[in-house]
Amino acid sequence: MQKNASSDDAVDKKYHTAAWTHFRAAMQVRNPQCQRLDHGEECRNAGKILHHLISPRVRADLFLTPSNVVALCADHHPSDDGTPGWRAGIDYSPTNTTFNI
Repeated sequence: MQKNASSDDAVDKKYHTAAWTHFRAAMQVRNPQCQRLDHGEECRNAGKILHHLISPRVRADLFLTPSNVVALCADHHPSDDGTPGWRAGIDYSPTNTTFNI
C-alpha cells in the first residue's frame, strides 16, 4: 500500500517515477476492465487501480512485470499489500501482455 508522497519509503518512491507512470498507462490501455473473477465471470467495472499480486515489498524486481499486476475496480481492490494466493483463471483474469517501457 502506498504511503504519502513525502515518505522515505523506497517502494513508495517507485510509484512516483516516470517508469511507473508509463507502465500504468500501458497496462490500463491493455486492461481497461476489472480483472477480478467471480464464479468465472469478470467484473464489468473499469479497472482503474493496478494491484501487485506479489507485493513490491517482497519482490521489488516484479514491480514493472505485467504478469504481476491486475487492473481492478475500487470495489475489488484489496487492502492487502499483495495477494500471492490469488490464482490466475480462478480469482482473476491473467494479464497476458508484454511490452518494453
